Amino acid sequence: MAVKERTEQQYEVIRAEYSRLLEVSEFGAKKYTHKWIIAKLARKFFKSPRTIEKIVYHRDGTLL
Repeated sequence: MAVKERTEQQYEVIRAEYSRLLEVSEFGAKKYTHKWIIAKLARKFFKSPRTIEKIVYHRDGTLL
């Protein structure tokens, strides 16, 4: 499997986990904040919070 394919698979897992955590609610209110979710995923996937945000929002860091 090519490195790019593997990276894309990991990004999809990160995005799916972000979406899942964002939808968790308790007593009619969202349970986790955006900042908490980013920190949790950064720790889980050994990446910086900034990198997780780039992955979640499909930002590749290139200038236009």
